Formats: sequence, C-alpha cells, structure tokens
Amino acid sequence: MKPLLVLAFAATLGFAADEAPQWLRDLAAGQIPGQDSKVPAVVLLHERTVTVEETGRVVERRRKAVKILTNQGRREAVASETFIQGAGKVREMQAWLIPPDGKAQKYGKDRVIESAFDSMSMYQEARTARIAAASDADPGSVFGFETVTEEKSVFTQFSFEFQDGLPTIASRFRMVLPAGWEAKYFGLRGAKEQPVVEGNSYTWEMTDLPFIDREESSSSIRGSVPRIAVNYIPPSGAAVPVRPMKDWNEVGAWMAELADPQAKADAAITSKVNELTAGAADEFAKIKAIAQFTQRIRYIAISTGLAKGGGMKPHAASEVFAKSYGDCKDKAALTRAMLGVIGIPSYDVSIFSGDRTYVDPKWPSPAQFNHAILAIKVGNSLNAPAAADVEGHGRLLFFDPTDESTPAGNLPVYLQGSYGLLGFDRGGKLVKMPVAQSTDNRIERTIRFAVSPDGSIKGTVTEAHRGTAAGQARSKHEALGKENYTKSIERWVSTSAQFSTVEGVNAGFDPAAATFGLSFNLASERYARMMNPRLMLLKPTAVVRDIGPDTNESQRTRALILDSEAMVETIEVDLPQGFQVDEAPEPLKLDKPFGRIESKFEVAAGKLTVKRTIELRHVQVEPAQYKELREFMGLVRGNQTAPVVLIRK
Repeated sequence: MKPLLVLAFAATLGFAADEAPQWLRDLAAGQIPGQDSKVPAVVLLHERTVTVEETGRVVERRRKAVKILTNQGRREAVASETFIQGAGKVREMQAWLIPPDGKAQKYGKDRVIESAFDSMSMYQEARTARIAAASDADPGSVFGFETVTEEKSVFTQFSFEFQDGLPTIASRFRMVLPAGWEAKYFGLRGAKEQPVVEGNSYTWEMTDLPFIDREESSSSIRGSVPRIAVNYIPPSGAAVPVRPMKDWNEVGAWMAELADPQAKADAAITSKVNELTAGAADEFAKIKAIAQFTQRIRYIAISTGLAKGGGMKPHAASEVFAKSYGDCKDKAALTRAMLGVIGIPSYDVSIFSGDRTYVDPKWPSPAQFNHAILAIKVGNSLNAPAAADVEGHGRLLFFDPTDESTPAGNLPVYLQGSYGLLGFDRGGKLVKMPVAQSTDNRIERTIRFAVSPDGSIKGTVTEAHRGTAAGQARSKHEALGKENYTKSIERWVSTSAQFSTVEGVNAGFDPAAATFGLSFNLASERYARMMNPRLMLLKPTAVVRDIGPDTNESQRTRALILDSEAMVETIEVDLPQGFQVDEAPEPLKLDKPFGRIESKFEVAAGKLTVKRTIELRHVQVEPAQYKELREFMGLVRGNQTAPVVLIRK
C-alpha cells in the first residue's frame, strides 16, 4: 500500500498553534490496513532529523504519530526525550490528541514531567522529559508530538530504530552534516544501508513495517527491529571537541583509555588481597577468592560526566573499595586492581546485558554496550566454561563481578554467546563470549521413594545444580529467603504430586564446589491411582523438574534461542508388596541438532529404576524448525510424566 502522507520538518515547528498541526490532522484522517486483534496501536509516522553543527553541537527534531487501537494501546500515547544535564536540553516539546470525534486536545509545557532516566541509580545526569496522555487516549484516537532537543557530546555516532515493534506505516531518519564532514553508515537488521543523498543531507526511509510480537526465548524487540547507524567524521585537523571512531580497534582503545587508569591498587587494596589469597592452593583459587569478594560489593549506579564518556568510565578502584559500592564498571575496575596485586593481568570488556543478539559487529560503536565485565589472563591448562582462547591474547577467563550468583569460572547464561569488546591501550577486539556445554550447566537429580499397596508414597528428592544452573537456583534461594523458598518448593511439588507434604527442606550454595544443593522428604497419601482392585497407575517421576523453553504455542514468527542445559535423573522406586510391573515405557534414545534424550525403565528384585539424561544445546531455532523442536520437547515432557502400570500378583 502507499504510505500515508508524510511531511518533512519545516524550519519552524509551529508550537504556537492551539489546534493540532496539519501534518497530524492529515495522518489522523487517513486509513490504515486492518490489524490483528493483539496489535495495540499503529505508528503512522516516526521522523527524526539530526543536524550536526561545526562546533560539535547536535540539534534533533522529532515528530511521531500513533493511532490507538485498544485499551492496552493507550500507553503508546506518550512523548519522551532523554537528555544529559549540563550538556543538553529539551528545547521544545508539544503533543496533541485527536479523538474519534476530531476535537483535538493540546498538551503544552505545563504537561511536561521531568524525571531521572534510571530510577535505580543513586545519582546520574541523564534525565527524561515526558508528556503522557494515556488516560485520555481512547481507542480510535491519534496521538502525536513534536520535540526539539540539543546536546554537546564527545560521541560522533547516531542510530535510529525504524520501529519499536508496532506496525509502522512510515519511518524516516535524516542526518545533516557540516560541509566537508564524512558519513559512514551501517544498515542493521534488514535496514537498507544506502541513503538518499542531497548535498550534506542523508535520508533513510522505511514503510509498511509489520508487527513484531514478543515471544519467549527470542531476542528483544529492540534487538530485532531494523536500524540505521551513522558514524560522522570531521575533516582532518578540524578543531572540534569530538572523537571519531572508525573501527573496533579505535573503540576498544578509547574504552581502555577510560578504564585502565582506574584499575590501580592502593595500600588498602593490597592488604585485602594478601588476606584473601593467603593459603590459596593455585592461581585459580586466588582468582575465585578475589571474585567472591568483589561480587559482594554492593551494586549502586552513579553516572556523571556522561556527555564526555563518563557513563563508561569507572570510579577509581581505591574509591570503590573504600566505599564498598559501585556499578558494573566500578566492580570490574576493583576486581582488575585486586588481580593486579598478585600479578594477574586482566582487561576491561564491554558487553550488552539483556539480549545476546543485540550487538552487531558491523557497527563499531560504544553505544552498543550497557554493561561491563572483565577478561582475566589465565594459564593454558585452565578448563572452565567461561574460559576461551583468544587469538593474539592467549587464554582468557571471562567474569562478571556484578552477578553475585555466578562464581568465577562461569558466565551468566544471558551473556553466553554475546559479542564483547576487549579493551586494550593498543586497540580493541570484538570477541564472542564462550558458551558452556550442556553438561556444564546441569542438574543431577535422585528421587527415591517406596509405594504402599494403597498408592501412598514416601521418599526423598535430592538435587545438585552445577554451572549457571547453580547460579539461577542460588539467586532464587537468596531472593526469596528460607521461608518463602520452602513454600515455593511445596507449590512446585504439588504440581506433580497432589495431596503431598514436604518436610526437611535443605538448600544452599557450596562455594568450594560451586554447587547449589537441594534435598527434602516427600510424602503423598493418594499418589498412585488404583484403576481397579488389581491395577495401579504410577508415575515414577514423582516431582517433575522442567527443562527447556515453553513450546505450548503451535507456531512462531521469530527465532527461538535455546540455552545449553542438561538434566541427569535417577529414580528408584520400591514397588508395593504384592505388585509387579505390567507395562513400562520402552527405552528412548533420540538425538537432534538442538538436543538429545536417553531414557530407560528397568525392573529388578521388586525395584523400578529410571535413568534419564536430557541435554539441550545452545542453538538458534528458526520458525521453520520450531515444529521439530516442539515435537522433541513433547517427547521429553511425555517421557518425564510417563506412567507404569502395576498389576497385583
């Protein structure tokens, strides 16, 4: 279809008008294609113009119009701009709402609310200005806004996401550079790379972008939408306060320039390191002792000097140690300083937390990262899931001091497979984070119980969680506390064994073994079901531990990302006196690209034994492969809940 009427920004935005501007009224009067009932709103237009001045100052003009389709879509009726105090400001912001009856409502300066960009930060310079009209935006309304912002920054890069997941009729990004400046552009995730060039103006446009639905175990919406990125470079010798970054080598060198000087130990840090590592058996033991200490440093974000790159510059390690708090980059700097005391080199690593597919290697930019970890130089013999050989740098152990539940030697699962930027003073290197094998992230389970002739059972459940499985279990245990954790175990058990009681819950993390253990006693008076006086139906897996993603949906539109994980189960059942196994599942052995299962049911001397191994591999399952994955997971879950039939002798 043809896009709705789209008007370029005029030199004057016409904020003095009491009624909605013509461009918005034209859009509101147009027709949109029919949408699925789950689509809450449609973006009619999103347009952004960035003008770079020779002084380095940047002026942005933005306009957007959204048609509200459902009550859920009301939340889309918001205008929002972020700026950095002292370096930028929202110069103008105005919005309008055109309801179905056509009587426009205007939102001016008196409706602008300013707040901290991140409410979790103790202090930061980033602020957000907003106009919210959700309470007024009935379905059928069109909400639109225009803003003008300005900023001075050391960065010479911009990116524009053509949509936010909603269907988008027309979306346009325009960049205007001073004469003689160079632009390098990168089309990401399907965006057309080549712009329409008119003098010093570069314009990209996309139309009729479809709805992107949220699906479990997929990349984030932001990491899926088409995006254009631009690096602009002033002429050689130009006296401007900006620092061009043409490639990853330059980005990494800049990151190291910020981080390396902060990772220095003072006398207090040196003394603490000597205390922590006294008696450590080897190098890895020393690393783990330091890692455990810095992971316990309280996380508090304080970001200042953002416009000059301060948001990526850690505080001095001595300051972080003295105050015993800091954010991710501060904790990384302190860890690096402490390792340096015992002669272990380490390097800053910039990474994106929240979407392993977000960073695109095509675009060399610090703006692609939101988290800091570190890489530790280790011996070639160290075998750990988070260790990898990096060309030119030897064997490195990647470690996240912010994740308190994942010990050194492992990486949080949400970082595995991500791109991370190693920062060196001589240049950077973009590398893929190591991915643990399925067996490195495993749960070992043993279920033992006896069945009485009336179908009641009594027994024990014991689990050992290793690798990132241990980190996830530990995190849940610490977040809930003992009482609530015990209640969560009771609720979980009841989903498999109704009318059950749970006693003697014992759970905790063993730092030495890097293992989370769980054990409890289980009883259920009406577990096995009597089919008639002679037949009893029994499910040997009395407590089912789920593994893998939810595959209840019959189809998907987006790729599913599987995590490496495994579960090894041994189930021993003392059969009820006077009964024997009449029917049991056949042995199952199945190996697919995304995982495998091996299971067998054995009977000997009045005892039923089930041995089962399930492994899932870190792969991306495309929508066309989803049916096969769904069938595989159906076999896995069917085997976990498969019953045996007992017959009275």
